[in-house]
Amino acid sequence: MMDIVIGLTLGIGATLTLRVVFNLNDYLERRERRLREKLQRTCPHFIVEVTEGSDGHRVLLVKSSFSTYPGTFNCICSRCGCITQNKYLIEESYKRWVAKLNSSSKSVFDAYEKQDRLRKKLDFF
Repeated sequence: MMDIVIGLTLGIGATLTLRVVFNLNDYLERRERRLREKLQRTCPHFIVEVTEGSDGHRVLLVKSSFSTYPGTFNCICSRCGCITQNKYLIEESYKRWVAKLNSSSKSVFDAYEKQDRLRKKLDFF
């Protein structure tokens, strides 16, 4: 009988000594990495500016957000921080988003707003 009591006491003690470890720094680092990857996936890699034309109509100016620094072959996106040497990625991304802009400018501006919310979460401005 005493062996059963001791066994139950040890069993209950062993189950109650489970530790829950939560490292806040690791969690924040993983969240930032995940958000940065999501930001780079959703980035159109170009900048759309709305200006007034000479005849009073709105004009959309589309330009690439990739820039290069002297002495390197890397192209860096000013919106998301994506670094690439692949000129094909830049051209294809540009063509894809311009086609999307021509078909439905509302969806492009919705994507811009979504990306701006992600940029605010990352303090990327």
